[in-house]
Amino acid sequence: PLDLSVHCTTVQLAPGEGCIYKGFTTPAQWESVSPINYVTPGDPPAFLIHGEKDDNVPIQVSINFDAAMKAVGNESTLFSGPFLHNGTLWFTDPATISSNQQQLVQDAQTAMNNFLAQLAFS
Repeated sequence: PLDLSVHCTTVQLAPGEGCIYKGFTTPAQWESVSPINYVTPGDPPAFLIHGEKDDNVPIQVSINFDAAMKAVGNESTLFSGPFLHNGTLWFTDPATISSNQQQLVQDAQTAMNNFLAQLAFS
């Protein structure tokens, strides 16, 4: 997650269990390791893929990170899809996903290829 202060307030933690890192139980600790708090001009380009049905990390986290990157002049692209859950693109057997999800996988690959080509990484 790009902003643990948002992510960690939405997950159920057992007493004494840390969010992401064992022992990280306070908003100040979450903020101290959240990438969104360290965005500066000149950061490397970011290509973000986030499913709108992700029930682990709210999509607003990626929207905010994408906006923060662009606000300081960095290259950032956010690809999202209405049928994507957490890990749908990379951790799901293609034979078990819907045709809508298969199309999103293809669209994500095209978007990533375009992003890399724009940066001269093709």
